[in-house]
Amino acid sequence: MNAPPFDSNVNLLVLGKTGVGKSSLLNYLFGEAVAPTGAGRPVTGQGLFRCRPFAYRNLSITVYDSWGLEPDKAEQWERLIQQELDSRDDQSIADWFHAIVYCIDAKRSRLEDFERTCVIDRIIDAGNKVNFALTRAGLASRANLDGIRQILASHYPRQECCEVESLHARLLGGKTTTPFGREVLLDQICKNLRKNMLFKAIRHFEKDFLASLRECRQASLQCYEEETSVLTIFSESVLDRLMWHISAIYSAKLSRASETFARHIEECALFYDRIANAFTGEKINFWKKTLQFTSIDGWNNDANDYFSSIMATVMFPPGFFVRKDIYRDKIEKYLDDCTAEIRRQLYRQISELCYAEELDLHCAT
Repeated sequence: MNAPPFDSNVNLLVLGKTGVGKSSLLNYLFGEAVAPTGAGRPVTGQGLFRCRPFAYRNLSITVYDSWGLEPDKAEQWERLIQQELDSRDDQSIADWFHAIVYCIDAKRSRLEDFERTCVIDRIIDAGNKVNFALTRAGLASRANLDGIRQILASHYPRQECCEVESLHARLLGGKTTTPFGREVLLDQICKNLRKNMLFKAIRHFEKDFLASLRECRQASLQCYEEETSVLTIFSESVLDRLMWHISAIYSAKLSRASETFARHIEECALFYDRIANAFTGEKINFWKKTLQFTSIDGWNNDANDYFSSIMATVMFPPGFFVRKDIYRDKIEKYLDDCTAEIRRQLYRQISELCYAEELDLHCAT
């Protein structure tokens, strides 16, 4: 099947032990034979495999399928999952895993320890919401379904769980199964997609902003070296000039990081809108008031007053001869104090945003 010429490609990671019905689930979700199915035998090779992209409404969907997820390969899978998540999350929006579905056979009513510790925990610790699909739910008893739901709720109370039957079949005992759960699962995928994208956007902003802070410190000290000499008399005019240059450095670099974040959120919103419309047929708003996160408290495009208030105690009385290295040490200390204050404000806003959006951004410390 040829990939459609769309710019909205969705990367869907589907995980689960061999034989839980991943391929049947994919065919049920997207209405055509997008994945091979087999009876009692693995139909993909060992590891993570990228399936050929297929068209779904106005999207291109690329499925990453798993096989060989067994206890004797636990360490191998833990390394593989961690490497994949780390490499993709550092890339652009188009390369992220946009949705992650973990399939569990509802009839077995169990989740093995290695599945939790080596795969699911790694995914959630990286900030991803997981969509648990209880496959073959039409064949499971209510006791089976309640049992696995209870297990998942005890370990992952904030993750979505959906009962799904993918096949219409008549069994030897006369029981028939009718497909159900598609709309519920797609709706859950969309809700979690928004949180996954927002989490990753915040993570990128956090790294960019902290890198900008380090650049500000380095550039400010370089400015000090260029603007002064061993014979400099630290007069009012010299102090004002230094303050102006250093404030301009912080204002430009930190404002640029905030503007980049705002553009990133806009891209996420557009991407999410296309996917939500294709999956649910509805226009679901990506934006909320809490997403107005384009600045740090007390910081704006003209940061001179803010920075000056923090740096005010740096200066010795003007007009005194002071050794340049001693003065530099003093400025370096207060640059560190300024950085620490801005970091505190950054993480306070991140924490408030994550609380409002129900994101587990425990990495922000």
